[in-house]
Amino acid sequence: DRREQLAADAPLSVRLAVWSAFVAAGLLVERLLLVALEDAGFVISAGVCACIGGGLLEVIRPPLPTREERDRGAMLTDEFLAFAADRLARGGRCHERDIVAAFRRYYPRYRYADMERSVDGQSLPDSEIADLARAWNGSMGRPGERTSTGFWKGISLAGGEE
Repeated sequence: DRREQLAADAPLSVRLAVWSAFVAAGLLVERLLLVALEDAGFVISAGVCACIGGGLLEVIRPPLPTREERDRGAMLTDEFLAFAADRLARGGRCHERDIVAAFRRYYPRYRYADMERSVDGQSLPDSEIADLARAWNGSMGRPGERTSTGFWKGISLAGGEE
């Protein structure tokens, strides 16, 4: 999983080795700073600030997708491309809600945003379908331009639906 840039837990032996190396390095740096600066309060403050900085970097780091998330994203992209080839046309205009509604009609398993109680359906928020439309627009050379109100100029639904 790690070779494919996916989220995966490191084996316990690796985590233990890394933890031991960082503890040893931290103690060594603490002793060196204590000898060089002779101020224990400053050394402890610097260590606490370094830990806070490391924790902040860990919190803001974007999480890697899991294998299931990656496979679901690829499946949704393929399904949207099939939908777009059949139902979207260059030229004209339509609203993003219309594209979402047409996608939901095209694939009944996504009929509603919340399909958790359904046996054969899958939950898919409107925002993900809108993101798929934006990604499709980018991959097609940007034939459409989305306005701030959600209208697409340059993209329309084929078959007269709007």
